[in-house]
Amino acid sequence: MKTIGLTGPAGAGKDTVAEILEQRGAYIINVDKLAHEIYPLVLEKLTKAFGQGILDENGVVNRQKLGKIVFSDKKKLEQLNEIIHPELKRRVVFKVKNEERSLIVINAALPQLFDRLVNEVWVVLASREIRVKRIKNEKIVDAQASEQDYRKIADVVIKNEGTDDQDDVVFSVEGLDLNIDSSTEEFKLDEKTSKDYYSEI
Repeated sequence: MKTIGLTGPAGAGKDTVAEILEQRGAYIINVDKLAHEIYPLVLEKLTKAFGQGILDENGVVNRQKLGKIVFSDKKKLEQLNEIIHPELKRRVVFKVKNEERSLIVINAALPQLFDRLVNEVWVVLASREIRVKRIKNEKIVDAQASEQDYRKIADVVIKNEGTDDQDDVVFSVEGLDLNIDSSTEEFKLDEKTSKDYYSEI
């Protein structure tokens, strides 16, 4: 069994890479979706930390309202992580230990959530300009860790500066799957191509 930690800043395109790996038979653990399942369990802590204004008319956490608060203040983002991460990590560990498929991918914005659980870390990166264009929210982009920080933890770096060419992404992911060399910081495609690895999504 092989477990990959897939991460990168918002807007870089890691969800697309995860989708392609899923199509190839990988079991994907979507940590973002797990976090949403946890919100009701820590509702009292969330409202105490961020106020009743984060709730919708049904008393459910409104992700957009919460996001406006935490992505405009790094300390509040850290506070949110402290509230949800213990349960989140527990669930990730449970899923990894109980999955029998040969390839597991933990898709997580924060690599701390797959610390010591993975064989390799794949980081998807894109320029700030591209990420702002994709998600249309500068506050979220600027709240992310720096590219340098992501590169420090990466076994494989996936540059994703393109537009919407799914075929090129599939080819690139196949290349990664077959030709990984975790001793190098940045992945190169085989001799059939002469360019650095770029996924055009």
